[in-house]
Amino acid sequence: MNHPLKGKKNGRCNRTACQAPLEDDANWSMHDYMTGGRLYYCTPCARKFTEADFRFREPIRCSIIEGDAS
Repeated sequence: MNHPLKGKKNGRCNRTACQAPLEDDANWSMHDYMTGGRLYYCTPCARKFTEADFRFREPIRCSIIEGDAS
C-alpha cells in the first residue's frame, strides 16, 4: 500500500518498492510528466535510476534541485 507522503518532498521515496522516509535524505527529485511537478526519491533509489540511465545511455533523470538538499 502506498504511504500518503509517497513522492512528496521530505515525505517518502516515490519508488513503490521502497517508500523510505526522506526526512534525513538529500531529496533527489525527478520531473513528473503527468502533473508537471516533481517526485522525490531516496539516495539509493536515485542511484539505481542513474545507473540505469548510464547503462541505457539516457539523460540523467534524478537530480537535487537547489534548495532541496537537507
